Amino acid sequence: MTRKPDRIEVLKAALRTDLSFFIQRTVQTLSPGSPYLHNWHIDAIAYQLERVAAGEIRRLIITMPPRCLKSISGSVAFPAWLLGRDPSRRIVAVSYAEGLAEKHARDSLRVLEAPWYREVFPATRIARGRAARLDFETSRGGGRFSTSVGGTLIRDQPWRRTVLYHRRRHADRPGRRHHPDRRSAQARRGGLRGPADGGSRLVCLDAPEPAQ
Repeated sequence: MTRKPDRIEVLKAALRTDLSFFIQRTVQTLSPGSPYLHNWHIDAIAYQLERVAAGEIRRLIITMPPRCLKSISGSVAFPAWLLGRDPSRRIVAVSYAEGLAEKHARDSLRVLEAPWYREVFPATRIARGRAARLDFETSRGGGRFSTSVGGTLIRDQPWRRTVLYHRRRHADRPGRRHHPDRRSAQARRGGLRGPADGGSRLVCLDAPEPAQ
C-alpha cells in the first residue's frame, strides 16, 4: 500500500522551493488581518527572482504601480528565502530612504523569526547579538545588510532620490517638465550599473513616481 505524503511536509517543501508560495506566506505573516489576493504578477516576479538566485540573470528591473507587493517580494521575502536556502549568503538591500530600509529589514527579520520559517529552514538562525536596526546576521556567517545609498544585490527605488533632486532644481523653471520615466529608460538601457563581480548585480524594485 502506497503511503500518502504528509501534508505538512509537502507545504514545507513548497515553501523551500517555490518563491511565489513563500511570498504569499510572508504577506500573511506581515499582515495577518488582511486577505491575500493572489495574481499572476506575483508568479512573474517570483520567477525572475528565482532566475537571479540561480545565476541565470545578473540584472533585473521590476517596474509596476505602487501597492503591488514589489518591495515585499524583492526586499523582504526574497532575502529571507535566500538565507533559508543558504544561511551563508550576504545580501545588501538598498533603498532611497533610511526609514524604508529600516522597515524592510525589520519585516524581513520578522519572517526569519516566525515559527513556520524555523520549521521550514531549521539551519537558518539569527546569530546571538547580531540583530541591529538595519542589519542582522545568521549563525552561518551570512545575513541581510541595509543602507540607503549604494549597494550590490537589491536596490529599492534607486532613482527616486535623483527624481526629487531634479524637481527641486528645476522648480523655478515653469517651462520645463521632468519625466521620471526617462530615468527608468536609462536603467533599462544599462545606465544603472552593478558591481564588476560575477554575482547578481542589480534588482530594481518599485516604479518611479508619476510626473506631477
